[in-house]
Amino acid sequence: MALEQDIAELDDFMQNFYHGEGLSVEEAQQNLMKGIVELTEFGQHSSCGLLITRSGYVLTAGHCVHESGVRYEDLGVRDAHGFNYRVERTWADDKFDIGLVKVNMNGSRGALRYRFLNPQNLQYQLPIALLTLWDMQPRTSPGNIREIYRRVQTQDGHVFDNQFGIVGVIGKPGYSGSVVQTHDAKIVGFLSTGSADGRFRGGTKLETALLMLHHYKEYLRR
Repeated sequence: MALEQDIAELDDFMQNFYHGEGLSVEEAQQNLMKGIVELTEFGQHSSCGLLITRSGYVLTAGHCVHESGVRYEDLGVRDAHGFNYRVERTWADDKFDIGLVKVNMNGSRGALRYRFLNPQNLQYQLPIALLTLWDMQPRTSPGNIREIYRRVQTQDGHVFDNQFGIVGVIGKPGYSGSVVQTHDAKIVGFLSTGSADGRFRGGTKLETALLMLHHYKEYLRR
């Protein structure tokens, strides 16, 4: 029964993906501030993510949960109020560096609503900002979209598809999974990593999450 409820909740998120357009900018920003979480490893900050369901599904960068040596038993999720949740399950698409974390929040069911940027409107010099949660403190850092990449090689040799480049933002280890948003609180994607030559920071497009969630739901149905 619980897995069926999970599938229904994720269906709600996917099928109503753009229903958040009815939110005002202020409402969308408030939802982002409520939904931003940090991933922890052994109780210490490791990365960031965004809560997409009330029961505890979190989107993040894939390498945050599928990096070599990372075990889901060692991971946790902490919200801005300091509540800690144990990770029950992780899933990732290593091709696009998009990941999913499941924790049990013992709450009601249903998808959370956000505003999302139409990927056709992702363009050069688009002003953006990173939204990060670190030790329960939200942080923002402004920047711009630089380029749209079909494929990029990271500093540690990973190759990811369908990424976008960001310049101007402040970032460091632990910022991965931060939400990339526009000035009017539309989500572009998640901070992924940097290029091998260190010229830019890369982002994972939010649209890749829909494909990953589809595969994840098929896995739950087996």
